[in-house]
Amino acid sequence: MQEYGEIMSYREQIAVEIYEKNFSLENLNWMYQEGRLHFPHPKKASKYQDTVAHLIDAIQIGIPMPVIYVSELQNGDFLILESKEWLLALLVYLQGTFYVHVDEMPPNLKKCFFHELSQGLPKLASMILRANFFFRIIDYHTPRYLHMETALFHEKWSVGQEQNIRNILYKEHGIEALNHISKEIRSLINNAPSQKSFLKEYEILYMLLFWGIYNRLLPLDAQDNYGEHELLEITILNLHKNYYSWKSFLNIIDDITAFYIDQLNFIKKPEYLSASYYKNRKAKAKAYGLALCVFDMCRRKGSDPFFAFDRFFYVYMHEIEVLPVTLSGIRSYLTYLWEEFI
Repeated sequence: MQEYGEIMSYREQIAVEIYEKNFSLENLNWMYQEGRLHFPHPKKASKYQDTVAHLIDAIQIGIPMPVIYVSELQNGDFLILESKEWLLALLVYLQGTFYVHVDEMPPNLKKCFFHELSQGLPKLASMILRANFFFRIIDYHTPRYLHMETALFHEKWSVGQEQNIRNILYKEHGIEALNHISKEIRSLINNAPSQKSFLKEYEILYMLLFWGIYNRLLPLDAQDNYGEHELLEITILNLHKNYYSWKSFLNIIDDITAFYIDQLNFIKKPEYLSASYYKNRKAKAKAYGLALCVFDMCRRKGSDPFFAFDRFFYVYMHEIEVLPVTLSGIRSYLTYLWEEFI
């Protein structure tokens, strides 16, 4: 069992451990009904109708279902790392929550629920239940940040969907502290004058990461260049273990929202930046984190935050898109801002 805060031991285990297993859809349905399968971003049931119709057509002609990567949780449950949500679509259909169009059914039942399909076309219903899914399961002993990296290597996720995965992967392993801090920050922002912003949870996590590196709140080995998802994991675990050491973070958020909320809102939609920035949610999350550090640098040097924010947003924001979220990348950029910018 990986204990909270045992960060340095991760350096001894850097390989992803995977085992493989086949499941029929019927077996997976039992697991789903028992609450043992977790999906990071389920849609409304009606959104799956066309997907299920397409999958039923594939099952009828024997097309194999795709390999699915799965994160094994410590209690033995599975977090399904499939962005297309084909498995979830079939499972939701089996629950009888929506109908699909099936050409082979009688004219008055072409739009049928699964129980109607089972009665009208029992052979097809049996084929659906026997459909085989091949799981590549990431063993729970593998560090959680490598679960994230495996998911991102094989699937395409938005940064918001990444956070949904973290909320399941780090449940009872620090994510609750992030949820608590997020509520406190939203409360501060909602009470601020000219309030226009509502920070996403992943944006707050990146802000905490940058603040933690800037203030050396994270237990990091300076000789090792941690990657993005390992740094985010260390931040989450440290929030749980040393929650009160992050009080400075809440204090600076309070100061900024009292006087500079419009500057933070500017990060959401700077009018002069490229279209790629608008679409790059991670760039905005990094910009929020760096803005906190710039504000604190101004306080320490006695500089005017208004002037510093103007320079930062108009001159330096384009650099943030390509700034690597690594320990060396962030520390080098913070050093540059301290020595050359403020």
